[in-house]
Amino acid sequence: MNKTMSAELLYALDELEKDKGIDREVIIAAIEEALNASYGKSETEGNTRVEFNRETGDIKVYAQKEVVEKMENDTTELSLEEARKIDPEFEIGDIAEFEITPKNFGRLAAQKAKQIIIQKLREEERTRVYDQFRAKEKDVVTGTIQRIEMRENRDGKKERIIHVDLGQIEGILLPAEQVETEQYKVYDRIKAYVLEVKDKGYKSKEPCVMISRSHPNLVKRLFELEVPEI
Repeated sequence: MNKTMSAELLYALDELEKDKGIDREVIIAAIEEALNASYGKSETEGNTRVEFNRETGDIKVYAQKEVVEKMENDTTELSLEEARKIDPEFEIGDIAEFEITPKNFGRLAAQKAKQIIIQKLREEERTRVYDQFRAKEKDVVTGTIQRIEMRENRDGKKERIIHVDLGQIEGILLPAEQVETEQYKVYDRIKAYVLEVKDKGYKSKEPCVMISRSHPNLVKRLFELEVPEI
């Protein structure tokens, strides 16, 4: 990885920590883990280790080979003579480590780092939204009906699941929480009672809010909002 790419990566990590509160060490550890998983063992190099330099931003690959008297497998072993060219203190049975960073590794490392950063940003946003709506459990929210999904229940009868756009998160209004006499249409604005916030949504990995139009506390909360003294 060239100096410009390394400097840009360090700057991006510092900005993420400052603006988003994401610990740079968490991202660096994730980058190292991902690169070690993809490059950690190869047929030509044997065991390897990828290291991220916290000061310079350089990412390097190191081979790890056992020091032996007589080498039989050059993928996993290194002769004592060759090992002592690296470090005169090496003895038989030691693990010699030396840099073997490929010429094109910087580009691969930069791409992987970008993927990890994007992933961490998404996780941070998901956690932020989840925590924000967790605070609204047992309260009333307002949203717009986004779509109406029809499905068959266990008895073979048609039922509808209402998907409500609550801004940053989706609300799910299941059949049991709907009012039979109410008509629901796409783009309708509705108020609903928050039953629960789930970290994984209905048919989705994103958080979602389970809402109700029939819960007895809905009317109570609406009345309290209209008359705050109560």
